[in-house]
Amino acid sequence: MSKLLTLLFVSLILSIGYVSACDYGDTTDCDISKTFVLGRVFDSGNSQLVGNAIVTVTCIHNGSFFSKNVTTGDDEGMLMGTYIALFSQDECVSGDEVLVRAVKDNLTGEEHGGVSDWIDGQLIDLDIAIIKDINMVPEFGFILGIVTLLASVGILYVVRKE
Repeated sequence: MSKLLTLLFVSLILSIGYVSACDYGDTTDCDISKTFVLGRVFDSGNSQLVGNAIVTVTCIHNGSFFSKNVTTGDDEGMLMGTYIALFSQDECVSGDEVLVRAVKDNLTGEEHGGVSDWIDGQLIDLDIAIIKDINMVPEFGFILGIVTLLASVGILYVVRKE
């Protein structure tokens, strides 16, 4: 439901901009060709949306990497934990792969998805990638990583000894 509301919000913004730019029948500068990448960021329990997370959205287009950095919404409203990245279609189009990485404090999360056609008209060509929810989990520090590695080797030794 939240994704639908977000899509409707984006559509409304685009419609208002399109109507004001293409008023009076002059359509020479009215071509709109953009790609939207949007999604939500949750904490590790998938229960709380994470506001003010730094999200890096990378689109792989014809073997080249194009990245945008955005921040998730921090208000308690409809856009809380939501990110929206906008690419030109020279950077990202339908069929391209999108990688998303979110970071806030000691939490990180990654997800990926594909871009698909959304609106393909005479003057408007919009592509969209709706990425699955990103779950952020704590990163292991160096010391905790070594302790975890040693503990797993120790457990393996105990199990094999029996």
